[in-house]
Amino acid sequence: MRNIFLSLIVTLIAIAAMSCQPQNTHHFNDIATATADAQQNNRRLLLDFHANWCETCLHLQEKLNDPEIQKLLSKYNIVTIDGTKPSEHVDQLMQRYNVETFPALILFDIQSDKSQREISRIEDDISINELKSILSQ
Repeated sequence: MRNIFLSLIVTLIAIAAMSCQPQNTHHFNDIATATADAQQNNRRLLLDFHANWCETCLHLQEKLNDPEIQKLLSKYNIVTIDGTKPSEHVDQLMQRYNVETFPALILFDIQSDKSQREISRIEDDISINELKSILSQ
């Protein structure tokens, strides 16, 4: 009974954490629109692959909600790819961007022809300072 209760608590915390959208950021539902907007507004692109059952994703999400990280994220257009429920669309995106597991944050510079040049990739939980350093590039 105790294990069921703890599992329920962890699940509720996970859902709450994943539903928190960072503030002062630019969120998009599709990569093409985010890329075009990033090129037009001189921002970078961040693809956030995560799932709410992924404990490492939850730790990383907490860091992304840090106020200092939020300031750095204002330079990015963010597309969240939620792998909580398996789907062909998510599988295709994971294959396209060579993502094998959650979490994965992929940062891109957008070129004048709207092509994406990968500048960094995070595929594990990292410290706040490491995250700040990567986002500041």
